[in-house]
Amino acid sequence: MVLVASLVLCVACAPDTSPSASPVHTAPANPTPTASTSPNASDLVWSDEFDGDLGKWYSDVAANQWTPQQREAITEQPENAHIDNGQLVISLLRQPWVDQWGVKKDYTTARMVTNQAFLYGRFEARVMAPVGAGYWSAFWLLGVGEWPNAGEMDIMELLSDTKDAYVTAHGVTRNGAPWRSGTTAQTPTGDPWGGAWHVYALDWSPEALVFEIDGAEVMRVTPKDVESDGSFWSFDNPAQIILSLGLGAWDGFPGGGQPDATTVFPAELRVDWVRVYGSQVSAPVHDH
Repeated sequence: MVLVASLVLCVACAPDTSPSASPVHTAPANPTPTASTSPNASDLVWSDEFDGDLGKWYSDVAANQWTPQQREAITEQPENAHIDNGQLVISLLRQPWVDQWGVKKDYTTARMVTNQAFLYGRFEARVMAPVGAGYWSAFWLLGVGEWPNAGEMDIMELLSDTKDAYVTAHGVTRNGAPWRSGTTAQTPTGDPWGGAWHVYALDWSPEALVFEIDGAEVMRVTPKDVESDGSFWSFDNPAQIILSLGLGAWDGFPGGGQPDATTVFPAELRVDWVRVYGSQVSAPVHDH
């Protein structure tokens, strides 16, 4: 069973949306690749093409305990996560719900987590995110263990108008406090990332975290970068893949993270495939 602590801080680890938080990168001109951008496709060790069931994933309803400020409840109902025409669809619904902690919510969603964990390798997903006030789409890896010691790698977070793609690494300092290093990327035309297919990727090794969008590098973090600031390299622990769609609700989120009159429900995060190359794949770490 996954330690509850490893599921805690998606909200606490929200991207820094202040204008001075990070440099801005321009993505490559090829915005809609249909195939893997990995140079080592023969090293594929795990994938889900979403042509069967969702047996490689579970919806992390335990995270409801750690997100009481969110207006959406995470559920296991198929209306919130299902396969449609060879794609995973995570649906954010306007639907009254009382979660297992007795908290009333106005919306429901799913947070899909892999049953297995991975150590190092290349991680890719072809994703189409929604655009709308309050939406918060994410593709990320969360270390199994106590946060932030076990590390978190946010390969993609898209907020509201999705004009910026947020990429962030989270770890722990030597005094036990969290640290993060992040950047944002924009499309060559300035169009939203949402509403179109893009491939988001991470190359993870003991030497570096290299984040890419559509085959172009947007951020690199190395142990030297981290340790020069008096922090620990927090990325030598197995991690699970997470795909999520929610409503943001923290200071600095565009529009306060709340839906408005223009927000459409249901909203859909669509995933064509997820692929992992050259990784050490664990035995299942979650019991249904």
